[in-house]
Amino acid sequence: MRIKLLGVSGFSPWQSRLAKKFTSSQITWDDKSLQIDIGEKYEGKPVDFLLITHLHYDHVQEISSLPGSVSIMIPSLTFLEKLKRKQPRGEFRVFKTKVRLNGLSVKPFPVLHSSTTLTYGFKFYWNKNTLVWLPDWCIIPGYMEILRDIDYLFLGASALKKAIQHKGYGCCQGAVYPMLEKISKMKNPPKQIRLIHFGMGMRPIALKTKYLQKEFPNLKIDFTRDNMKLEL
Repeated sequence: MRIKLLGVSGFSPWQSRLAKKFTSSQITWDDKSLQIDIGEKYEGKPVDFLLITHLHYDHVQEISSLPGSVSIMIPSLTFLEKLKRKQPRGEFRVFKTKVRLNGLSVKPFPVLHSSTTLTYGFKFYWNKNTLVWLPDWCIIPGYMEILRDIDYLFLGASALKKAIQHKGYGCCQGAVYPMLEKISKMKNPPKQIRLIHFGMGMRPIALKTKYLQKEFPNLKIDFTRDNMKLEL
């Protein structure tokens, strides 16, 4: 499985050489591929699947730029009407439980983030490897079960120590420090944690990541940057 980070910037972007584009990624395996979210105009070869975490603009605003013949995977039927108004060329498919996509399995799980749109993370299963993608969250119900003994956790880092309440938008960004504190106490924490969806509270990214590495030496934490490539 190969992972390309298309962008790692969050809702409140700032000038950074590491994070200029909204958080999104592409995953390829065998001869198949998928993209998670589409806040920026689509670029590159067509993918087979598009997964949508939630309906905020930095995750869906450029869905109309999606190439045709793509299966648009949504974890809730409530997404359908709004996304259809953007006139994407792909076909929609609702999946509420674990689904197998040509050898790669993916399971959506709900998190608390917004009062205006349901929000989800995704857990991927590939051979014996597991990966969790979670850009936006405030509270992660059942986090111990979701994150236990996984290989990669891509965790939204919009805030450092204090959660952010976006007044007027009806959403909340969880603080990464207290979440990492909980994870560090788990018996089998994620083997690697990569921070994504950076907000202003995490600037400068490299320096704040170094601070987290020092605070949680038992966890393998690192930052991500636009166009980074990883292999699992």
